[in-house]
Amino acid sequence: MVLINEWFPNPPGKDAEGEWVELWNSSPHEIELSGYTLSNGRGQTFALHGYRIKGEGYLVLDRATTKLTLRNQDEELSLYANGVLVDASRMRGSAEEGKSISRQGEAFFGALPTPGAANRERETHTLLSSVNPPALYAANLSASQFFLSAIVLGALISLACVFTLKTHHGLSELFFGRDEKIR
Repeated sequence: MVLINEWFPNPPGKDAEGEWVELWNSSPHEIELSGYTLSNGRGQTFALHGYRIKGEGYLVLDRATTKLTLRNQDEELSLYANGVLVDASRMRGSAEEGKSISRQGEAFFGALPTPGAANRERETHTLLSSVNPPALYAANLSASQFFLSAIVLGALISLACVFTLKTHHGLSELFFGRDEKIR
């Protein structure tokens, strides 16, 4: 699985020259990234067509390559595979200069940058966000998509309940009464 592993929104000096995003392939197999896109909180996107990440490897993409501007305050990054959100990282508040937003398990912390390498263990860093993909998926649905999804899910649950009740003799009699034979 490809994940956002680390990003560097507030490097010392000019942000345009030092910002980067690092992706991590947590699987042992190389992954080709065609169909993947990376986007920031303002909706700027970068298509990863033509990029690959070796098994358990890292891909560091600098701002000159992606053209993604990373805000130093209240920023987020999202990774999509064929239009489906697969990972996201949010930073609320201000990014400390010289510290990256670094994944540690299911959370992100401010940390010393480690581009192209495993992240360091938490040092003195502040929890910036935690990963919660189901909530992220729901947050990215439009109101009409969410409503339609809820209707479809409700219909499927209703059908499953009726099927279960009708096919189980005891439950069927309980809820629908006995079938009376017409003479």
